[in-house]
Amino acid sequence: MIFYVFKSSLSLQDCTARLQNAFGREAPRLSTVRQWYAEFDRGRVSLRDEIREGRPSAAITEENVATVRQLIEENRISPMKSFEDIWGLVRAEFKKSYINI
Repeated sequence: MIFYVFKSSLSLQDCTARLQNAFGREAPRLSTVRQWYAEFDRGRVSLRDEIREGRPSAAITEENVATVRQLIEENRISPMKSFEDIWGLVRAEFKKSYINI
């Protein structure tokens, strides 16, 4: 809806008022509308998340699970540290993943 109102050349305040009429307390704040207007001014037309650099949000894949299972079966005494080193995970992330295997 913000994109539609933006394309209709309405002001930030008009957009915020329309959103509040439509969604009440669930409507985005003026600061959120301002951020989206700025994105649209820069030429953004997609509402999907943009690709970001860095580590993926989740490293649990079938391939990783199979690899960990194989490592465990080959050396049941392997400390968690060796698994953490393989994927560069911090201990808390690894434990969360390891428990689910």
